[in-house]
Amino acid sequence: MGEFKNRAKHWISQLDQLSLKGGSDLANVFQALQSAMDGAWMQQKAHAQNIANVDTPGYKRFQAVFLEAQQDAFVGKVSDPRHVRIGSEHISQGSWQLQEVKNTTETVNGNNVDIEQEMSELADTQLAYQAYITLFNQVLSRYRTIARSGR
Repeated sequence: MGEFKNRAKHWISQLDQLSLKGGSDLANVFQALQSAMDGAWMQQKAHAQNIANVDTPGYKRFQAVFLEAQQDAFVGKVSDPRHVRIGSEHISQGSWQLQEVKNTTETVNGNNVDIEQEMSELADTQLAYQAYITLFNQVLSRYRTIARSGR
């Protein structure tokens, strides 16, 4: 869960740093929110899988981890400083994946799922997901208002 919380905090700080001043920033905001929601969804999936296997002998718990991709692959190159750069220079690129957690205490049957921890983290993850959706809707509403006002 530490990886998920750290990545979620990273996205929130990225959003806080972006000034909502144009189309490219809008793309960055939506990209960050999409990744944050993807991570929360992936972590909920991990918790559900872990809870379902709480009594399975030898089962190892899973968690969502963010795998960073090469930033250069997502930022367009320019030959003239006046050219518009495509892509995002502000937000890390990558994807969320489930990864087995191996460095934890196991029960006698080799299972490392702690049901209390899973339930607590699941509740935290659900709250985070709801917060991302609320933030997404607020940003979208702000841009709709700006678009309607002709600014």
